[in-house]
Amino acid sequence: MVRKYFLFALMIALFPFSSAALAQDDRLVSDFEHFYDDISIEKLSKLYWKIQKLDINNDTHVDNFLFINECDIYSDYYYNELEWGHVRDQAKAFIAENVETFPVRFKFVQPLRFGEYDPESQIFNILPQFQIKGYRKFEVLSSDWGDRICTQQGPRDIEGYPRILMVEFTQPLTLRGVPMKPRAAEKYIDEKMELFDALPEEKKSKDVVFEFREAYMVMKMKIFSYKGERNIENGYMRASVYGMLEGYEIYGDADLTNLIFFENYVRKAAEKPVNVRLQEQYEALRRKRGDDVEDEPEQENDLMNLKENTQ
Repeated sequence: MVRKYFLFALMIALFPFSSAALAQDDRLVSDFEHFYDDISIEKLSKLYWKIQKLDINNDTHVDNFLFINECDIYSDYYYNELEWGHVRDQAKAFIAENVETFPVRFKFVQPLRFGEYDPESQIFNILPQFQIKGYRKFEVLSSDWGDRICTQQGPRDIEGYPRILMVEFTQPLTLRGVPMKPRAAEKYIDEKMELFDALPEEKKSKDVVFEFREAYMVMKMKIFSYKGERNIENGYMRASVYGMLEGYEIYGDADLTNLIFFENYVRKAAEKPVNVRLQEQYEALRRKRGDDVEDEPEQENDLMNLKENTQ
């Protein structure tokens, strides 16, 4: 009897078949190898040096690097030209010594909204106005786009350091639906229906159901070269860069805790034969050098458009 009780207790300890344990086992975990920074003005200020957008012999470029990254030092010494000369020399030395460590991998969020789920194909369709239809260009605002930097009286561009990027990927991206297992789809739908069910009856409709089915795509990229800078309609400058989309994650919540799908192109590329990878890289390089078309469709990700699409 004692032996049977001991074996039963051992099985419970080794195999805790609780619903919480099963839910944890079902949790999706992405397998990205690298760390990806959020796009902030401070991170962009370092990226611009890394991709050789800025000139170490341009005093304004160096001074503004300190303005962004070392506000206290800037405020204390900038107006004393003798002291500032020493500070500027130190900043030049710092940039030269550390530029290789400056970030080139970044992430940004692209809002999505789901339509109906197809149990047969196990695909959650994305509403047409949120689909990504073969785009290579994405306009991205820094996460602190509307913030004042250092002693600024209001948010405005700092010379040499645009707050807005136009990222041009080596390959076009298309996304019209997201694969999802029926169990995960049911859980997602039930969670969103709780919000819908709380509405007054007169406000309920099929279109309103879809309004609650928001999702968030975290795009992960590596930027490798600078293309140029231009003034855009709202008076801000925009830096154009070339980059490679290394993958993306899709979350079912704004807090980015409920991962429902991910695609890791870096891992997939590593699984391909060497000759295939080389051919793809060669073709991407040819497109970057000679097939740049200005009127190519682009997916904008600026705050104004996102606000309109998510209301």
